[in-house]
Amino acid sequence: MESAVPFMASATDYEVAAWQQQSNTFLILSLITVVSSAVFLLRWTRREGRPPLPPGPVGLPLLGSLLSLESDLHRYFARLSRAYGPIFSLRLGTRLCVVLSSPTVAREALNDHDVIFANHDPPASTNAVPRAQHCLFWSAHGNCLAHAP
Repeated sequence: MESAVPFMASATDYEVAAWQQQSNTFLILSLITVVSSAVFLLRWTRREGRPPLPPGPVGLPLLGSLLSLESDLHRYFARLSRAYGPIFSLRLGTRLCVVLSSPTVAREALNDHDVIFANHDPPASTNAVPRAQHCLFWSAHGNCLAHAP
């Protein structure tokens, strides 16, 4: 009658398993370090030299405040206006939106500082259509019709 001897692995099997576990741990720690460093550098370089943004809700990293939007946007913006003031910033996905919720603030921005908001960069799709960059909508602020060909 055979004696019941439990299976025992050789020392090499244990060494291989320990090496694989150490390798996986090192890989995970390296990945976490690289990702956190990249996020830190991106945030640090974006804020340097830029004016501060108006206050607003803090959103998720890639989604912004998209998940907190309501079906009645005017009520949602009114509530944010009561919380953050007549000018507040909001991230919708990766886009930054600045909302002007007061008629006096909107008048000041669009009438008194109209030159700042007048110029538009043409989108890349205008390169596909000949002379689309020279249309009136994408033209620079000022007397652009005097220089028309």
